[in-house]
Amino acid sequence: MTPEMVAWAREKAPDVNGRRATEKFVNYWHSKTGRDATKRDWVRTWRNWMLDEQDRAERRQLRASPNGFTSQTDANIAALLGDGQTPMPLQLPRGATG
Repeated sequence: MTPEMVAWAREKAPDVNGRRATEKFVNYWHSKTGRDATKRDWVRTWRNWMLDEQDRAERRQLRASPNGFTSQTDANIAALLGDGQTPMPLQLPRGATG
């Protein structure tokens, strides 16, 4: 792991345990054989692995959230929209069309 990879992971995959995910990545690719085990760019392969881990973490958070929101910001936006399920009708100024 380079310092650049660590910085990238902190920004792009903040919900991932980087050490554990990297250990799984290394274990997986060390045990893989054949044509699929040859990579032109291992850093990009690792980045994709980390992005997949981030996607899984976000899905877990969404399932665990009682209101279905992944963050307080999402909940605040939903509150402004109404019940969080359907947007409130937009009230246009008199004479405006939309």
